[in-house]
Amino acid sequence: MTAYVFFSLNTDDQDNLRFQAIGQDLDLGGRTAGNSDFESLARIGDSFFVIGSYNAPERKKLLRFQVNGTTLTVPPLSISFDPAVHFPREEIDIEALSAFRQHILLVGFRKLLLQGNAPAIFLHTETLERDIRYFDLRQRAFRDCVPINDDNFLILAGPVSGKKPQRRIYSWNGDLDDVRPQKCRIDLGDLRGEGICVRPGPGDDSLEILIGTDESRGSGGNFELATLKVKNILELLEKRNKLKNVRVSV
Repeated sequence: MTAYVFFSLNTDDQDNLRFQAIGQDLDLGGRTAGNSDFESLARIGDSFFVIGSYNAPERKKLLRFQVNGTTLTVPPLSISFDPAVHFPREEIDIEALSAFRQHILLVGFRKLLLQGNAPAIFLHTETLERDIRYFDLRQRAFRDCVPINDDNFLILAGPVSGKKPQRRIYSWNGDLDDVRPQKCRIDLGDLRGEGICVRPGPGDDSLEILIGTDESRGSGGNFELATLKVKNILELLEKRNKLKNVRVSV
């Protein structure tokens, strides 16, 4: 079995952020847990969901669990989910998982189908009902997705592989009949972002956005992390925003 370690983000020094192990871990069980290639984590209510990439047998995992602090309160529950049913002749490669509505997850694919659009499955975690949408991310695939609230989501999109097209962040209003999100005016440069999260800022509508990579630079576990603070969601669309790159040590 493999344990997954919990870290806390120390932001006392804004130019030298640190992820610090808090001395507790989470054992999701199973002999192949270490090879499950967990891609993303989402939270709905008091439940957490974690998903594998589904591109190999040991990576076909969608788990639900609850924690008290960082201690499992019940054993992880495996959710029956087989995306290959919808794409029988395609390689599956899941990259994003996000809470969408109560009991509904957005599962985003690192894949382009249907005239270059990126598929996403909306999965009801109780009934297992599914709905599929194809997002117009301008020839980009899902890398990550995060909710701001029920009516606003940020999608980190990028190439299926390689460096082009350049990664971008899109704002989506959650309307399933309009899946051509708006481009945010954020220049990611050559940052190879793999994950995005949103934290509330000091003001009522202000936000702090963090974009992380899975690439370490140099020795000592230093990673790239980009941050951005805005007064409200409209600033992401109407104002040119420049990211601040900081070093993160683990």
